[in-house]
Amino acid sequence: MNILEKLKKKGIVRAHGVSCHSLPTLQAAADEPWVDSVNVRINAYGKNMDGPVAKVEPVVRKLHKAGKGVTGMKLIGEGAFRNSDEKRDNSIRYVLGLGCVDAMVVGFEKLEEIDDFAARVRKVSTALIKKA
Repeated sequence: MNILEKLKKKGIVRAHGVSCHSLPTLQAAADEPWVDSVNVRINAYGKNMDGPVAKVEPVVRKLHKAGKGVTGMKLIGEGAFRNSDEKRDNSIRYVLGLGCVDAMVVGFEKLEEIDDFAARVRKVSTALIKKA
């Protein structure tokens, strides 16, 4: 942490952060001033997350409110929702609807999955913009 902080002060590193894989770690990141950015596992169903949605969501909101960058991971439940249009749509709608996830990281096995995910994000984003 000290080395990264020195590099940040020199302008070599713009931000530093953590990827969390447990609820206590996620909560600690929310309270740690050093943390600029957090990778958090979030989806509508709690699949492959750091705890149930009801426990993780408030921490994600706390991270965002603290000014930390929030990158959502496991939106598709680490592939668990790949065969369910409904679950993929619900999860994307949920995560984007939170209003506190700044970026998303999603893994794909096939090129078609990238196009499919992008189309779903566009659809949800358009609906959220019309709602606002």
